[in-house]
Amino acid sequence: MNIIKENFGITKNNETIYKFTLTNKNNMSVDILNFGAIIQSIKVLKDNICVDVVLGHNTIEEYEDGSGSIGAFVGRYANRIKNAEFEIDGEKFYLSKNNGNNHLHGTYSKKVFDYEIQNDKLKLIYISEDGEEGYPGELTINIFYSLSDSNELIIEYSATTTKNTILNFTNHSYFNLNGEGDIYNHKATFDSNSITEMNNENIPTGKILDINNTVYDFNVEKEIGRDILNGKLKDGYDDNYIINKRDLELKKFAKVIGDKTGITLEVSTTEPAFQFYTAAHLSVSHKEYGKANELYKPFSAFCIETQHFPDSPHNDNFPTTILKKGDVYKQVTIYEFN
Repeated sequence: MNIIKENFGITKNNETIYKFTLTNKNNMSVDILNFGAIIQSIKVLKDNICVDVVLGHNTIEEYEDGSGSIGAFVGRYANRIKNAEFEIDGEKFYLSKNNGNNHLHGTYSKKVFDYEIQNDKLKLIYISEDGEEGYPGELTINIFYSLSDSNELIIEYSATTTKNTILNFTNHSYFNLNGEGDIYNHKATFDSNSITEMNNENIPTGKILDINNTVYDFNVEKEIGRDILNGKLKDGYDDNYIINKRDLELKKFAKVIGDKTGITLEVSTTEPAFQFYTAAHLSVSHKEYGKANELYKPFSAFCIETQHFPDSPHNDNFPTTILKKGDVYKQVTIYEFN
């Protein structure tokens, strides 16, 4: 794997942002920014045609002003926390309310990361101060990106804290395996029999729902848009799928095929779940223009955000998201393209 570094732009705070291009022997390339640890581009060569399979922007200004966390590393807590508060060790902590009365994702998508190039890996580093957004503990985060000659984009996360805290990391890339248009006819298969039930604010009720033979069931391959276009699920998917696995081993759980290009994405993770989002709200409240200067539209991409469950601090039956002082958080997620 080869890594090339070049300037990408200057932030409003006069910080220099770099783009790192990872390339393998198949001429697949991945562009990563040290702003938000963003995956800006993934170019896959299929039948001698190069296809950029993720949404993104051309300028740092667009990323600073954007609202969709496009391509970004998300945290300190991906997904939602009810009422933007939680309790740990008998002490209550209050977070920023950025999604109605709730807390969503956090602000790491807008932070500038330090970096190191380590032979076959790009390492991005961010130190989140104790009390940032209301979270306890100074959190030291390391993210490693590498690209194999099997067309695997491998993302490894680690973190340590100075106080007991909670965390839930993910990458928020928006995929379109055709490189343009909508994703209705992309075909998907997920190894999942259940989701967490959500209320009207997308906050878990605590119940686990069996999805076999429902509109949420992707155990048998089907088009992503089938139950959206037929009116059964007009707002699309924005759901926490529970992966069929016993523990936190690395497991391949998802496969999606672009109907026009034939490009296949397979996803593996050590996480227990993933948020499947079909971007129904993309560019609805905030206009997002892409790398080809086209206005992104609802259902022009899908996200597979590997993570723990939303609002775990309020649901004792969910896998814990507590990171204790002295422990090391680790996660591996792999996006493989063919």
